[in-house]
Amino acid sequence: MLNHSSNTKEKIAQALKILTARKSFHKITINDISGECGMTRENFYYHFRDKYDIVNWIIFKEIIDPISEIEDFESWLKELIFAIDKDRGVYKRLAIGVGKEMVKENLYPLMERRIRYLIDQSLDSSVWYMRKEKIDFATSYFTNAFVEFALNHTIDHEILDPELFEYNYKFLFSNFLTFVRIQKENNFAQE
Repeated sequence: MLNHSSNTKEKIAQALKILTARKSFHKITINDISGECGMTRENFYYHFRDKYDIVNWIIFKEIIDPISEIEDFESWLKELIFAIDKDRGVYKRLAIGVGKEMVKENLYPLMERRIRYLIDQSLDSSVWYMRKEKIDFATSYFTNAFVEFALNHTIDHEILDPELFEYNYKFLFSNFLTFVRIQKENNFAQE
């Protein structure tokens, strides 16, 4: 059962989400949010520092926390995208309102940790020369790619077809990356 503080935070978050349907995030004030959920400004500040703090809370409470226990990267990524799709209109307005950089700050560390593990496990055991540099480079590259994909998907695209997403994901990791590695190994063997 939720405690009183969590209930109030959820009311405030819901008020912000309702308000984003009526006007631009930048024009929403603390008075607007407080009024929408029938509380005082002082009560608002007891729970959140500002409206950006609410957005951070929403991202973690509604998107990140529900999928945090999923170990498998493929399942985790699919659930991340589908969690965003469940209330995509709201998340789109919030992402546009707070800006891509703030959303990236929240998603990057979560994505980076999982991708680093995936890449470390995927590298051939014979790769020891500059292994850390290769892992760091690949982790940074794919983390940025997936964070940008999630943001662009949220802001610019329609809801994903689950089967098409899974097919494309498997192509990327199973076929494309394997092909690139084999081609690279063949190029080194020919030299």
